[in-house]
Amino acid sequence: MKKGLILISLLCLLGFASTTYSIETGCVKCHTDEATLRSLFKPPKISAEEGEG
Repeated sequence: MKKGLILISLLCLLGFASTTYSIETGCVKCHTDEATLRSLFKPPKISAEEGEG
């Protein structure tokens, strides 16, 4: 019984640690950082030529 409780506690601790790590280094950090998103955006070139429209 005591070994099972220790094992469950370790698994929960590892799960929490991996979730915290993925938030700090994964997609969430980049996709919620406005400065990073602005630096990656390249606006399209719009050329106004005669005959268009």
